[in-house]
Amino acid sequence: MDLAAITESQSFFKTVAKEYFERYSGSALASDEELIAGLVEKLHFDNGSCNFITVPVYAGDLLLKNYLNGIRPALEKQHFNICVFVNATGDRFSEQDFTNACAYNNTIINQFNEECGFAAASLLTGYLPGPVSMGRVRKIMIDSLIRYCVENNIDEPVILCNDVDQIACSPDYLAAIANAFNQNIKPAFAAAPIGYGYWGKNVLGLPAGVHIPELYLFNRVQDAINFCTREGSIGGGPEIWPEGANFAFTGSAYCSAGGFDARRTNGEDDAMGFALKLLWENAGANQLNLKWEAPVYETSAWIVTDPRRVLAAIYAGRTGIEAWSWQSFTENPGSNLDTNELALACIKKKGLLQSENISLLLEKGNHKNREFVTDRIGWLFCRSVVFDRRARNFEQFIAVANVFGLSISSGKLNYEPLEFEADINWDQSTLLSDLLNTFQ
Repeated sequence: MDLAAITESQSFFKTVAKEYFERYSGSALASDEELIAGLVEKLHFDNGSCNFITVPVYAGDLLLKNYLNGIRPALEKQHFNICVFVNATGDRFSEQDFTNACAYNNTIINQFNEECGFAAASLLTGYLPGPVSMGRVRKIMIDSLIRYCVENNIDEPVILCNDVDQIACSPDYLAAIANAFNQNIKPAFAAAPIGYGYWGKNVLGLPAGVHIPELYLFNRVQDAINFCTREGSIGGGPEIWPEGANFAFTGSAYCSAGGFDARRTNGEDDAMGFALKLLWENAGANQLNLKWEAPVYETSAWIVTDPRRVLAAIYAGRTGIEAWSWQSFTENPGSNLDTNELALACIKKKGLLQSENISLLLEKGNHKNREFVTDRIGWLFCRSVVFDRRARNFEQFIAVANVFGLSISSGKLNYEPLEFEADINWDQSTLLSDLLNTFQ
């Protein structure tokens, strides 16, 4: 692509794309420029839509067919072109195994396109020199897509980030994402809910007949923290917290914010969300030059993803909220984790809360079981919120507890040094009755 040919008379998107690529050309972050130039030539979509989904696929994962099947109903209501990036590094994946993985995923893409009747998905591949990081993978993929859009005169693409372990979504998922950007001044980004193995009380992605209360409670505590964050009852004010598995923005916002940080092994979504939010805040300081509206949260655009990492953390005796930090993200790829095996191991693991423990709450004289249930829930909730740290003080801790379903009578929370106490009034808490309704 001849970036010099892009002039100021062209669209805002093309202008900021030119500035973005010039900014990083020749810098330490430009090591993948040659790879990206080659990947652009491999992109092809028959549909001229400006809506795109980006899906990174670690070569060891065999989940692309499940992903495409899960999102197909939403695609029938609102078309998005799908950009898939199969990747691995030479230090962790042999060249022959990588070639085989690319061939497998290429077959899946071809079958999908044949069923659609046109090229709806495109496959990119990258056998990368180390070190690898999620920031780098997402940056390579989206930078390639940005260049493709510039070359093909696709103005202001909407880019939705998904992960290949997504297993289900709302039927209106893609329509809701597209509608969020269907306005003259578009939001800096859009985020939406993610369930892990559960959506509400519904089990998705676990073996038939299996319930894992601690996985359900992880979803519930994460939802409570995120809700309080959006409402501004915790943290320093209202915030929308994006996750890379369900996160959308425009091409111009991505370029203006500086793109994904290639140096981040994980947490690249947090950093990108912060950079995008700054775009809106800075634009709002000059109303005559407002280019972005506030970030939005699309409640109806929910997805459910494979809970394998969360299950691994739970089985190891940790809370689900620690799943992305207690082990190295790149050294322990999700493809090494078997969801069904982990789920079956969790329901046999001594010390974990089980469905039977919740059912036994109906036995009024079984004080030992009630004590175990309440102690375990208290540990799980308190450890999760304190580990997360978005609740900055005890008042904010109580706000999360109220949404979660616990009534806190007294306690304290300080971080430097860490001091924490919480007394839970179980008679005033709604959580136990909610659990009985869910797991009976």
